[in-house]
Amino acid sequence: MTLYRVLLISVLSILQPATAWSAPYTPSSDDVILERLPYTLTEVPTRSTRTPGQKLSLNDALTQAEALLQKARETADPRFYGRIQAILQEWWHLKTPPLAVLKIRADILQKQHHFTESLADIDQILVQHPNDAATLYMQASIYRVLGKYDDGLRSCTQMEGVTSNFSLQLCLESINYLVGDYTDSYQRLQQLLQHPGRIQPSLVGYGYGLLGEIAYAGGHYDAAKKHLRIAQSLGGTDPYVLSLQADLFLQLKEYHEVERLLKDEENNDTLLLRLALARDASTPSENPYADTFRVRLQEAEQRGSNVHLREAAWFYLDIEHDPDAALIRARKNWQTQKEPLDSLLLLRAARAAKQPAAAREVITFLQDNNTEEVHLQRAMQAIKEEAP
Repeated sequence: MTLYRVLLISVLSILQPATAWSAPYTPSSDDVILERLPYTLTEVPTRSTRTPGQKLSLNDALTQAEALLQKARETADPRFYGRIQAILQEWWHLKTPPLAVLKIRADILQKQHHFTESLADIDQILVQHPNDAATLYMQASIYRVLGKYDDGLRSCTQMEGVTSNFSLQLCLESINYLVGDYTDSYQRLQQLLQHPGRIQPSLVGYGYGLLGEIAYAGGHYDAAKKHLRIAQSLGGTDPYVLSLQADLFLQLKEYHEVERLLKDEENNDTLLLRLALARDASTPSENPYADTFRVRLQEAEQRGSNVHLREAAWFYLDIEHDPDAALIRARKNWQTQKEPLDSLLLLRAARAAKQPAAAREVITFLQDNNTEEVHLQRAMQAIKEEAP
């Protein structure tokens, strides 16, 4: 498991319904295709040594689970997680499962935003293997999502001497730029990437993705484009990099570039939302992406499943133009995750709903951490100027 994949912190959010939905969508006939499932969702090549009727061994279960987990990382498709849990059900609910199961469980729990449970599993892993760099990186990623930056930096520093300096610095800079160290963090990361040494391309790709993320945060859009283009060339169609690129194109109003970039990514809900936002801005009268996203959210609510709270808030704010519904979801989302986009959505929703008091907590948080993210600074200033 590479550190690059472990630090994909654009993870699933929880959809907590708060307002009434529109009437349920009913297909006009049984021939209407609601969604095309990828081949890898139903059939992932795995090897098993068991005979028909024989109980699945731990080794075979882990082999199948790892294959599915790899596909989940590549596609960010949450439906794989249920299959993995079913395969590992014999060990899944044990207080102290086998170490390999514990690692998979911790990873899936954090992707499902069960952060407390994931951190408890991580603590178990680190008791047995205190120098497990991938687990320390996962721990740091969770703390970053939670806005517990000091704890995250502490997890990063524990990696010193047990992993490459390259991985250590990536971990540190992913948090440093969020706590008032923007310029130095950007420069250190640039220098690091000039001489990556014998580091695997995917990890270097993450480094350029992070560099693009930091450049975007500072409003340096041309530099962000350059860095993210390199990241994509090294990391393929990683959802993390694609999301960053799409957000940059949306910011620049280059909506056709969003559709070009994500035309084959509709199975990923977070990327589907970007497509919907781009189409709504360019051709709002014809937006099949928004229609599909709306159906997925409604279906998730009906079956009591968890989907992206962050994306739901964004959808309500900029496509449904319902700031009150957006604010409800943005506030609930921010109680769990405090990434820059989560903070920005809460600030924007509070302003659109004319409820500036709803942004008080996030403003205090950002000021306490000396944020230099330009989009957050502008949003905070807009709220302050309109406050009575």
